Amino acid sequence: MRYQLTPIHCRPWTVSYLSVKLIESHYENNYGGALRRLNAITEKLESLDWANTAGYVINGLKREELVALNSTLLHELYFASMGGDGQPTEAMSAVLARDFGSVLRWKDEFVAMGNALAGGSGWVVLVYLPRDRRLVNQYASDHSQAVAGGIPILALDMYEHAYHMDYGANAKAYVDTFMRNIDWKALYTRYADAAKVGGLRPLEQDPITEKLKSLDWANTPGYMINVLKREELVALNSTLLRELAGKGGDGQPTEAMSAVLARDFGSVLRWKDEFVAMGRALAGGSGWVVLTYIPRDRRLINHHASDHSRAVAGGIPILALDMYEHGANAKAYVDTFTRNIDWKALYTRYEEAAKVGGLRPLEQPEFGNLPSVGVEEVKAMLDTGRPVQVVDARPRASVFRTPEVMQGATWRDPERVQEWAGKLSKSDPVVVFCAYGFHVGCKTAIKLRDLGFDAKYMTGGHSAWKAIGGPIKLHA
Repeated sequence: MRYQLTPIHCRPWTVSYLSVKLIESHYENNYGGALRRLNAITEKLESLDWANTAGYVINGLKREELVALNSTLLHELYFASMGGDGQPTEAMSAVLARDFGSVLRWKDEFVAMGNALAGGSGWVVLVYLPRDRRLVNQYASDHSQAVAGGIPILALDMYEHAYHMDYGANAKAYVDTFMRNIDWKALYTRYADAAKVGGLRPLEQDPITEKLKSLDWANTPGYMINVLKREELVALNSTLLRELAGKGGDGQPTEAMSAVLARDFGSVLRWKDEFVAMGRALAGGSGWVVLTYIPRDRRLINHHASDHSRAVAGGIPILALDMYEHGANAKAYVDTFTRNIDWKALYTRYEEAAKVGGLRPLEQPEFGNLPSVGVEEVKAMLDTGRPVQVVDARPRASVFRTPEVMQGATWRDPERVQEWAGKLSKSDPVVVFCAYGFHVGCKTAIKLRDLGFDAKYMTGGHSAWKAIGGPIKLHA
């Protein structure tokens, strides 16, 4: 399958003290690059002969799949996290006070974690834990670290590409800017959605949690914050995954679960070949093989974890194979595990996971009934030579600022639709786009439809086209 691009969730021009140029570059090059890499890795995995592929190749490809997948998921949440006024709402303040003691205590911890990653890379993520029915701030030193089964609702990107163009090495100023731009209303909506998800039994307090509660975030060295938050993630995921043993059944796939696996992997046998090969590839080392549901894509994947801290961001694990310390005969152990899977319980967990929704798109209720088309579909139309008229309707100032135009498109001034509409044919469909797929492109499409054209707007606009690697040319 191909993963689909998600249009940018914020309106870049509304984000204070982060330039449009930076946000566009971040979305098009870093998010778009991760998506293109994920699709390339997926294509490679789909063609793999699992039984005859070397373990190190399987481990490498599955590790890269997890990195690319989480990069897309976290970047989408990062853009959705911004665009507000930075003022906590009463409802979200009450939630943070419940789980952290106060909004200020939460902010001190979140900011300190961001500052502790300065000069390196990683993410700070506010995550809801369904099992414990509470929020935690999660540390990630790279894209592959996440809470198993946790639902991220706020993400701060601490890779230098997120701020260097505007702030150079001044990561502290960037973190403060991010905090001033949080969209608190959208944050609470994501929290409310996450809080509907059920989990397993609650976790008892542990020494790491107690230590973090007593920390003076403003005056604790960054390395100590990183150490404690990493150990918290390792301990948390270790308990979450061990509780998801998935054993105690007869190992016979149920009809319902077989249909789900056939939908997402081609067949139960294809799923099993991949899952078993991934387990054997970890023999002699350590880690987990986890069958995980991805709410954004509404599908299952097998994911690789070389240690307890690796998981799919926002993914819901439904089956876990523990590959830590099982002696030399790992093959026999993996075969034994698959013979003991409780398939009825597995399908119940799948049904619960399938109720979880992905990230809500940025709503434009004023254009709710306007037909749209995705960038991937437009590219396919152009690549196959289907008749389509593509109009770049970005404002003149936007085109002059970035003088690139999509190959196959013609720029037209959105302020002068009546003047150029007569040059279009009413016999072929029209696709209109602006910078990001918001007001200008939508309004232009409406004007053309009022004139009798079969016009649709392209979701994500010019920025989304660049993000999928669509061909561009210089505007004459």
